[in-house]
Amino acid sequence: MSESQAEAITRLHRQAANATIDYVKHKHNLENVVTNKDLDARIKETKLKIELVRSELKLDFSETKAELIRWVVGVGLLQITIITALLC
Repeated sequence: MSESQAEAITRLHRQAANATIDYVKHKHNLENVVTNKDLDARIKETKLKIELVRSELKLDFSETKAELIRWVVGVGLLQITIITALLC
């Protein structure tokens, strides 16, 4: 096989491969393919968001608990005051 024939065959193979790649890109819309790297990044992002929400919930629960304790103590003191006033 001559060098020019080998070059021609190589050029044809390259053109065929490029045509196949272009067809697959067009047919399957490879621009929107998600890779494992993309998924790992989204999973990490989601885990961070979950941790943030969890921290916010703990803070809200702590505030609610403190407010509830203030109300219970206040109501208890009010009851003692009313009972004492009624007995005197």
